[in-house]
Amino acid sequence: MQALPLNRYTNVDGDFNLAKYLPGWLCRPDLGPKMYAAYSSSTHPESATTNLHVDISDAINVIVYVGRPFGEGAKETVKAVSDALEKLNLDTVVLTRLRLGETPGALWQIYRPEDSSEIKKFLLKVRRERGIEGDEDPVHCQTEYLTVDLRKRLLLEHNVVGMDIVQFEGDGIFIPASAPHQVCYTSYMEIAAEKCVIMSLRVSY
Repeated sequence: MQALPLNRYTNVDGDFNLAKYLPGWLCRPDLGPKMYAAYSSSTHPESATTNLHVDISDAINVIVYVGRPFGEGAKETVKAVSDALEKLNLDTVVLTRLRLGETPGALWQIYRPEDSSEIKKFLLKVRRERGIEGDEDPVHCQTEYLTVDLRKRLLLEHNVVGMDIVQFEGDGIFIPASAPHQVCYTSYMEIAAEKCVIMSLRVSY
């Protein structure tokens, strides 16, 4: 826990982690740490470990172990994953790490909290195109994954674009409260930071 970045926010006793200051009589939220274990989704590019959703608090997601492929077809798997990632809108640091042979552990797509309503409208439209009726929130219900084609449509039809973030072993990824995000293969813990409390309350109630 002490090794996490921005420890004054991310530690359960951190000065800027507001959960520390909640009175004892209040039912405190379970902020973790939590652990998730998942198989790679490299052979299933149209699905995710975790579908698009939002969290009620800020979160730091730390990936502590990445399995390396081995045996027959291992080299082909590594190359296929690297080739697919290089087609995304990645910064030069990430591309350099890939080309130096670091093993990617998770791929995130993260959207701004203020884009949530547009994303919901888009996904409801997509569901109607599939013949699915109802107006339940597809982000809150975690029923949808934005594939490459859907992300392109979201940009063209609603001018909403997310961030593609590749996470390597040992990396920590910060997710703001109420920011829609989806991921393939990760583990995480959550925090509560002052500037996202309003967003947290909005998602909670």
